[in-house]
Parts: sequence; C-alpha cells; structure tokens
Amino acid sequence: MKRIWRPVTYFLAVVYFLVDLIFFGLARPISEWVERNLVPRRLRNWIRSLPPYPSLALFSVPVILLEPVKPIAAYLAATGQFLSAALTFVSGELVKLVLVERGLSGILCVRP
Repeated sequence: MKRIWRPVTYFLAVVYFLVDLIFFGLARPISEWVERNLVPRRLRNWIRSLPPYPSLALFSVPVILLEPVKPIAAYLAATGQFLSAALTFVSGELVKLVLVERGLSGILCVRP
C-alpha cells in the first residue's frame, strides 16, 4: 500500500508548490503596492522594534485567521459551488501571501 501512495503524495506536493509559486507571482505586485502606499512609518518602526517572539506572533496572526479559508473552499467545492470555491480559495491565499510572505517581511526589511 505504501508503494502506491508514495508517488501520489509526491505528485500532490509538487502540484501544491507549483500552485503556490503561481500565487506568489500574483501576490508580488500587490504586496509591493501595499508596502509603498498603506504602511505608515510609525507602524513599520513599531514592528521593527519588537523582540523575536512577539514578531513571530505577529507573523502567525494572519495565517491563523486566514487558514480556515481552505476548508471553506473545500466545502463549497464539495457542495457543487466550484466558482465560489475557487474565488474563496484564491482570494484567501492571495491575502495571506500578501500579508505574511511579502507584506510583513517587506516591513521588517531594513532599507536606507
């Protein structure tokens, strides 16, 4: 049984990472715009002044809040609402990527 599931799980992992790469390409321009226009200097300075563990907690809040988007999208797809499921999943993942992987990391980067 393990021989059957191993290639399937590898294939699913590759597909997941490819989809994540596509989302990252979509999220980059959005996150750069958010970084330039929506993040005030005081907020950026406050985030940079945080010690390591509180800044880690700050990164985890958007992930915790937006992680239920995946099961909701799966439920919508299982009930036959494929367009709603796709839109829910794509919008949730884009917001999570913009906030976590690009937005907060862009705020924390030291720039002259």
